Amino acid sequence: MAVGSYHIVESDPSWPREFQAEKARIVAVLKIDAGRVEHVGSTAVPGLGAKPIIDLMVGVDHRPPTEATGPILDRLYAIGYVHDGIETVPGTLYCRKAVPLRFNLHLTEYGAEFWGRHLAFRDHLRVHPEVAKEYEALKRGLLAKMGQEPDQAAYNDGKTAFIVAITNRAMAQPGRNRMVIGFLASHRGSDMQAVIDACRAGRLHATPAVVISNNRDSEALGRAQREGIPHYHLSGTTHPDPEALDVAVLDALVGHGVDWVLLAGYMKKLGPRILRAFRGRVLNIHPALLPKYGGQGMYGDRVHEAVLAAGERETGVTIHLVDEEYDHGPIVAQCTVPVVAEDTVASLSKRVIDREHEFLVEALERLATGTLGSP
Repeated sequence: MAVGSYHIVESDPSWPREFQAEKARIVAVLKIDAGRVEHVGSTAVPGLGAKPIIDLMVGVDHRPPTEATGPILDRLYAIGYVHDGIETVPGTLYCRKAVPLRFNLHLTEYGAEFWGRHLAFRDHLRVHPEVAKEYEALKRGLLAKMGQEPDQAAYNDGKTAFIVAITNRAMAQPGRNRMVIGFLASHRGSDMQAVIDACRAGRLHATPAVVISNNRDSEALGRAQREGIPHYHLSGTTHPDPEALDVAVLDALVGHGVDWVLLAGYMKKLGPRILRAFRGRVLNIHPALLPKYGGQGMYGDRVHEAVLAAGERETGVTIHLVDEEYDHGPIVAQCTVPVVAEDTVASLSKRVIDREHEFLVEALERLATGTLGSP
């Protein structure tokens, strides 16, 4: 399938031979052990249709330099590689050459996270051809939707959730499906804390991987620090350009292997790249029975005030997938919470939040174990 400069061809038996020949050149020029050069990417999986590009991963003893100089790079330059300043993943250095088959070389720390995750994804596809075919279909579908004007960022984003999910599955313990959760929070992060506590107690088969807040003074960041979870303040202050902020948040999520994103009181719309990369894997929790009492400006005590003002006899908790509109995506799970005659905003809020914490953990565990299918 040809689309602009992108094209997917049928698996070619010459790809492994091309890799072995290039590997021999790299081993000779860098004077490293042959086990430190690996064939990764789609051309490393027999039978998988791919762009005709050989991806190589070269392991070095330390985190690669960010500048395009040094003895290792000088040796790679000598055999035709170029480095154009692109840093595809933090902690790696990307070089390429075309002779005429294109080689992409990723210089990374041997045995580090980038190394392990790429090998896990490749090996899983090799062992599970049905998953490899699903991946190929995804790639072909993305290119078909783009028509004659392919966009590299959109193409890569479209593959992200699948790659991360399969990699996490491959790296998990046999027979145990673990979600890897990234949290976005603006204030207290109490829902986030309930999830973290459940993970620590073994009640939730998930890993809290990273916390991101658009509020540098948020309690959520403090909770993350106390729990030893990587955390970042990313906002309009750190990234005034909305597109740059979208990219920064996405990079943080992907860099920590996240396959589900949980909005834990995040008071900001997500950018298009995040929504595209994690389509169907971003969850929000809302303190009412959507579609009632939702939409822009309906959060916290405002929701409970509206419920009491309307004379409702019950309210509840809704967990839903996130799309481009506030409180709008498909509902994953709901539960009801009674409203009593003596309720104030404070009493109703406490009853809802207590149930919210329990219900969120219950729903996530059912998603993690496959007993609750997302829409």
